[in-house]
Amino acid sequence: MSLFAVRALLALVAVLSSIAVTAGSAAAQTPSTNPQCSTVMTVDSPTSGAVVSGEVLLRGWALDTAKPDGSGIEQIHVYLDGEAGSGRLLGPGTPGQFRPDVDAVYARPSSQAGWSYTWNLAGITPGAHQIYLYAQDACGWQFTVLSIEVSPTLIQVDRPTPGLSIADAVAFSVGGWAADPRAAASTGIDAVHVYLDGEAGRAPAVGAANTGQSRPDVAAALGRANANTPGFTLATTLQTLPGAHTLYVYAHSIASGWSYRTVPFELAEPIVAYVAPPAGRLLPPGTTGYDVSWPQCDGVLPARPYQIAIVGVTGGRAFYENPCLAAQFAWARAATSVPSVYMNVNGPIGRVAERGQTGPAGTCSSEDRSCRSYNFGYHAATHAVAYARSQGVSSAFWWLDVETQNSWWEDPALNARVIQGAIDSLRAQERSVGIYSTAYQWRQIAGDFRPALPIWIAGGSGPADVRTYCTGSTAFAGGTPALVQYPRSPYDGNAAC
Repeated sequence: MSLFAVRALLALVAVLSSIAVTAGSAAAQTPSTNPQCSTVMTVDSPTSGAVVSGEVLLRGWALDTAKPDGSGIEQIHVYLDGEAGSGRLLGPGTPGQFRPDVDAVYARPSSQAGWSYTWNLAGITPGAHQIYLYAQDACGWQFTVLSIEVSPTLIQVDRPTPGLSIADAVAFSVGGWAADPRAAASTGIDAVHVYLDGEAGRAPAVGAANTGQSRPDVAAALGRANANTPGFTLATTLQTLPGAHTLYVYAHSIASGWSYRTVPFELAEPIVAYVAPPAGRLLPPGTTGYDVSWPQCDGVLPARPYQIAIVGVTGGRAFYENPCLAAQFAWARAATSVPSVYMNVNGPIGRVAERGQTGPAGTCSSEDRSCRSYNFGYHAATHAVAYARSQGVSSAFWWLDVETQNSWWEDPALNARVIQGAIDSLRAQERSVGIYSTAYQWRQIAGDFRPALPIWIAGGSGPADVRTYCTGSTAFAGGTPALVQYPRSPYDGNAAC
């Protein structure tokens, strides 16, 4: 596995095409003592001119490009039909969401530049409106404006309910009703289409629903006896990655055209019958497989069969992200053994060093490298688990990748503090931990530190080395050999001890 580079060009065209505008300055800015700001923000959805109904997910990203680390954005506020002070405050958005596509374009560690806001349109007058998105950076408040239209069409989705867990790749059902109150007769709706995780034309279609189904309860509630067939249903097989998703449910009104509402739901992990290892073993002895990470994002992943699959969560360094983690972990689920993940660790050196300033070890002075090292390692593991969760990835076992290609202190004791911080963070999050390295690299980095964890030993030349490596002759860190890595062109192969 390669460890030192950052993937710099993922989805460059797609992200740049979504950059709507460099934010204007809010009228009531507070002068800043640090005026070096250059904030860019965008609303990914709804797109400009979208026709929306019911409840809509607003999402996008905001980034101060003058800041070398982090997003530089402190708060997100959403206003309707006017600037701050004249428009209606809808509420605060939720910032700090992972956007590795944005980070790749701007060549920076995890900025977490994404934001979202769920907007309930109840009480909003149908017609044209403007959304004012405000982002607070070090220089004050900046904003951008998006034009949308609120539809009079009523769209209600009864299933799936928000937050419903659904087994992977099984029968998936969407149902509800839609009606245009302005229709002269019946419901006024002649089509309902459903899309997954984006607007029509930008996201995969789930399917077209059957419309015209009887819903006398809706007709009674609307007080329109002739609108007694507003129901729609769609039964299909939904095959996508586990995690958080959003349905975009479109209804076509004969009078008003298309409009949509959004419905969040959660897709559960699939239930897979994995081969259980013998007692005291991490993996079934003699089984083989692969590990993959960000360098393989553009390549074809290994074909079945494989018993072992390990995926890198990070993008080569702490606080960087593997942008294709979700897709690679979907590949890993085809292994016959429970898949695991790894994260890179390194010292608090360079542009992300400030992330060790505060944490479980306290608020550190500039001279207290031990304090900063522990906090840095702890926060790096916390960040990696949070990113994995955001991508629908869940693993009970995490490997810590410790290699000399990354940046480390010259003092092994300080590096040991980084590693211990990461171990403690993972254990606090109820994850089991192992170490990936070689005996030489471990001594160079961590000296005689012996956390006594399962070890994944790199450096084998082929399957023939597995027996020798598994005897403990190349062991390190007081650990027990569990896995040996060797070249298996064009990937890294692995065999269990």
